[in-house]
Amino acid sequence: MVSRWGGEEFVLFLPEIDLASAMVIAERLRHDLAESVLEFEGQYLQVTASFGVSEHEKGAFLDDTIAKADMAMYHAKEQGRNRVLSA
Repeated sequence: MVSRWGGEEFVLFLPEIDLASAMVIAERLRHDLAESVLEFEGQYLQVTASFGVSEHEKGAFLDDTIAKADMAMYHAKEQGRNRVLSA
């Protein structure tokens, strides 16, 4: 399930997927976005994305899980953007 979260952020819920597999999926998405070139009004644009990945722990609040992923995403941006980090 994909949901918009804030202005330029999205949340992907991947039920039944562990952290390692979610990291692989996020890396594949990051790579595919970076390889895509968009044309807009005669200009070619490259899109990059930073991903923060966290795994929901049994008994934890969903807000806490999302906050961990959000923090990892901000760390990815601080480390140069266009990367995937886990919480």
